[in-house]
Amino acid sequence: MWVGYRYGGGIDRVHPQAGGVTIEKGVQRSGDDGLVYFLDYDAKGRLWAGTERGVDMWDGAHWSHYDTDDGLAWTTAT
Repeated sequence: MWVGYRYGGGIDRVHPQAGGVTIEKGVQRSGDDGLVYFLDYDAKGRLWAGTERGVDMWDGAHWSHYDTDDGLAWTTAT
């Protein structure tokens, strides 16, 4: 399960474990507590995160970042 924080906190990943859960903090941009406006999956199962700094995509192995340098009209993905 993925958790995004609209008012700061970035993205955490929650892993079910026997007897509880573990939380992997700041998986999107380590050390960053940025705003997350949306989390959604595409048809290929990739996770997309709209943030105050552009859009990030998790392909199951690593994150990719897209912003105005990649053709977005503006950085904030609201």
